[in-house]
Amino acid sequence: MNEQQLIGLVVAVLGCVGWYHQRWLLERTPKGRRLVGWFGLVGGARVLRLLLAAVVVFGVLLAGDVIGPRGG
Repeated sequence: MNEQQLIGLVVAVLGCVGWYHQRWLLERTPKGRRLVGWFGLVGGARVLRLLLAAVVVFGVLLAGDVIGPRGG
């Protein structure tokens, strides 16, 4: 496992952990409360899930070597 795969795996796992703790994130963090203020409870949860899903997809793509940093 190279460094890029490890970082991608960690990013995907963190996105999954955030998904699992989404209620806590919405209720106890300033940015979560801001999302709830902007979009309401249901809309804020949807926006958070969308962002966390994007984090998971990014991590999986990074770990799968589909995307990566530019080498030079």
